[in-house]
Amino acid sequence: MTKIKVIFSMLLICFLCGITGCKKQIQTFSSPQGKAFFEAIDQYSQKNEHNYVLLDLRKRDASYANGHFFGFMNYDIEQGSLEELGNHLQRMHHKKKTIFIIDEDGQAVEQVASYLASIGYRKIRVYLGGYQALLSYNEQYFQVVTGLEDCDC
Repeated sequence: MTKIKVIFSMLLICFLCGITGCKKQIQTFSSPQGKAFFEAIDQYSQKNEHNYVLLDLRKRDASYANGHFFGFMNYDIEQGSLEELGNHLQRMHHKKKTIFIIDEDGQAVEQVASYLASIGYRKIRVYLGGYQALLSYNEQYFQVVTGLEDCDC
C-alpha cells in the first residue's frame, strides 16, 4: 500500500508542476526600462536563436515605414484586429516562442499581450513606453531602418 501512495504522490506532484509551469507569462517593461527590454531581447536571442518574435504594432505607412528597428515584424493594430493578428501569428509562429511587443505609445501592447495569452502564447514581453522612448535606449541593439522591405506584413 505504501508503494501506491508514493506513486500517487509523485503523479500528483508532476501534475501540479505541469499546471503551474503553463501559466501565462506577460512581462512588462516600463518606459525607463528601455535598456532592460533591449537586453532581454539580446540575451534571449543569444540563447534561443530563432525562438522569438519581434512585433511592432505601429501604423504601417505613417510610423513603421518612416523608421523601425530592423527585424521587427509589423502589424498595424489600428487597421486590423486582435483576431486577425492572432491568426497570423498562429500560422507563422509556434506558441512556445517568446513574443516581444512594442507600439507607438504603450496603449495597445497590454491589450494585445492579454489577447495573445488568451489564445495560448505563454511568453510575452511588452514595452510600455512606446517606440520613441525605446529609440532613445537603442545604443547598439538594433539598426533603425526605413521602408517596408523587412516588415513581414
